[in-house]
Amino acid sequence: MKLSEMFPGQYLKKEDLPNPLRVTLANTYREEVTANGRKTMESVVSFSDAGIKPMILNVTNGHTIGDAYGDESDNWRGKVVELYHDPLVEYPTGKRVGGIRVRIPTAPVTAPTTYRMTLAEAVQLADEHGLTQDKLIELLKLNGVSGSGDPRFTDTVRQIVAGAPPAADGFGGGESLIPF
Repeated sequence: MKLSEMFPGQYLKKEDLPNPLRVTLANTYREEVTANGRKTMESVVSFSDAGIKPMILNVTNGHTIGDAYGDESDNWRGKVVELYHDPLVEYPTGKRVGGIRVRIPTAPVTAPTTYRMTLAEAVQLADEHGLTQDKLIELLKLNGVSGSGDPRFTDTVRQIVAGAPPAADGFGGGESLIPF
């Protein structure tokens, strides 16, 4: 078992991003964070995508988002960014440690994501938007999606529930690759 699996933490880490991941910004806020025994106030950004932990927002990533979507972080809600692991990120001392970077997608936002939602996550997300499991499955079938293993599953679920923002972040695990 990898250390990142043994100690997952509450914030997104570079180890959580083996592939670039397209996400939708939800909220930004300040929060007291303890690292290496020190408490500091940090800027944090959360995502409306199921199962994606919030990320501590560093200056570089904040400027990348701000340059694209404006200086007021309240206006970032609903905007799409791509997160990726950049092995060239350095500490101010020059030590290369790698880290998370943000970029603004240039391709249409309907491109498939690398994150695969489980059926349990999809049902919970649908429930938060007033859809029953039966209705969600019916709509998925109408869109030609055969099960949670279908490459279009996650994006189609997101499109179905896109009428309203999710009520909360964080989802439990569940079964995967379940046919209907």
